[in-house]
Amino acid sequence: MILGNTTIGASQVSLGVNEFRLVVLEDSLQESLIPARLSAYMDGLGGAGGDQRVRGVLYVNGVLAAVSTEVVIAAGAAATWVSFPFYTFPNSASSGLLSGTGEVILGLLSGLAAGVARIFYVPSVGTGDVYSRTYVDGPYAAFASYSSPTPDTNYLSIHAVLSPVWAPPGVDVVTDDYYTELGFPSAQQALLLNVASESSVTAIAGWHGTYVDPQRGSVAVVNSSGSLAGHVGERVRVSSRLTKRSVVVLVHAESDLVAEDISLSRRAWLAIGTLSDDELTVSVEVLA
Repeated sequence: MILGNTTIGASQVSLGVNEFRLVVLEDSLQESLIPARLSAYMDGLGGAGGDQRVRGVLYVNGVLAAVSTEVVIAAGAAATWVSFPFYTFPNSASSGLLSGTGEVILGLLSGLAAGVARIFYVPSVGTGDVYSRTYVDGPYAAFASYSSPTPDTNYLSIHAVLSPVWAPPGVDVVTDDYYTELGFPSAQQALLLNVASESSVTAIAGWHGTYVDPQRGSVAVVNSSGSLAGHVGERVRVSSRLTKRSVVVLVHAESDLVAEDISLSRRAWLAIGTLSDDELTVSVEVLA
């Protein structure tokens, strides 16, 4: 399902530094959906040099529902649909599961350097605002926390792509191990349905290949003598303090080969970091 504007506007506006520019879609959510990404038609022709950091933001009924990874718009970049994959779902126990009906707000939070990135728009047919918000602080958890808006009636060329709630096929027994072996996006949806955060601890995370554990996908291995050893067989959400991204995994096993508190499979690690990162400080939430 697509919510928002898929038309490429003929006009452009530059994104400011520490600015949140948005469009309001009234009563547009009509069913339970999971946000996949935000797309905006943009270029980098607003400044002579440098680049600008931007994140996509989604609010539903005034509550922050999803935040994208950081996307860097380089000066001189040609106009195209820029994808902002959603990775963080701050106020949801189920991977951003959006249920019921309600107002949807789509926006872009922009940082340095000011004016490089431009978004296209259709003039005078939208409902939106522009707010000041420090980029490194991220969007507010509640939309009501913003103040002193500058009204903007332009209809931004921006939309959200949402997918229906994943449902398992007609098999007799569906286990968490089965979920972890699905394609990564489907596995993330399945592991996050019908769960809530039970407890959270700070830990050191790393990643491993099949030498440590042959199981692939949305899985992790914990240190046999570490504080997480008692959580084998449980789902946990691992959130990087550095990248502000998270992933949900099944603690598949414990091992003496793991030096960190928790080690993610290569694919799961790529959701929160890069393979050049040896370790990251993370928050580990046990999901029940």
